[in-house]
Amino acid sequence: MPATSRKSADAAHFIAWKRDGLLEAYLPEEVAKPYPPQHRDIDGMFASWRIYLSVIAYNPGGPEGAHRLGWAATGA
Repeated sequence: MPATSRKSADAAHFIAWKRDGLLEAYLPEEVAKPYPPQHRDIDGMFASWRIYLSVIAYNPGGPEGAHRLGWAATGA
């Protein structure tokens, strides 16, 4: 990677980058002191900065036929 640092909101990026050998171990003091070990990669390749929970909800008891509209009805 040409950049000296990477930022992503998707943890899967860091897992793939580490697997592909695109990361180097680096643990700056700003991360080493305040970040608990469980929020840092064991090999020092990355640390979590924020964590989001994404939820997809489905209500099969919703309005009659609503669950059969599919994605086309949303315009997505």
